Amino acid sequence: MNGLLALAQGLLWVRFALKLFAVGSSNALVAWVYKITKILRTPFEGIFPDLMIRNWAPVIELTTLLAIVVYALIHFIIGRVIRASEG
Repeated sequence: MNGLLALAQGLLWVRFALKLFAVGSSNALVAWVYKITKILRTPFEGIFPDLMIRNWAPVIELTTLLAIVVYALIHFIIGRVIRASEG
């Protein structure tokens, strides 16, 4: 479980960077990252708007940042529970 949460956070960071640098989805790997991370960020969509600066193509995805924070908290809590249960 910890590995999956770490992987999810890593993929979300990659998505954030790709969107920040306005990388299009014409590349198969980039399209795959966008597809997988869309699933991960869907529960948080609509809470914050994504920021777009005028005359600048990149997007600052606040939804993705929120998802990263929430998954990091879940990761932390699960780790604490596991350590506490081990004694």
